[in-house]
Amino acid sequence: MTKLMEWLSYATLGLSLWLSLNYSPLSLRIDPDNRKLIFWSPFSLIVAFGVYSICVIAYRVYTFNDVPDAAQELNKEIAAAKNDLKEKGLKF
Repeated sequence: MTKLMEWLSYATLGLSLWLSLNYSPLSLRIDPDNRKLIFWSPFSLIVAFGVYSICVIAYRVYTFNDVPDAAQELNKEIAAAKNDLKEKGLKF
């Protein structure tokens, strides 16, 4: 089973559960306050996932390590590439 099929299976299961609780084809007696909670639960899950994603990205940017040796090596490679292009007639 591919990852896409796995995610689609979970999404289908979640959607069918949400629809069955929201529209009550089984004549379930659900309190109106709980019905509102069930109705807005997908939106709140998406918002929670977005907040989690932003926090993970912010943490990883904050803890990102600088590598001065790699920066110097990259600058040397850029200078070598510029010199090579100048020799071939490219003007900067």
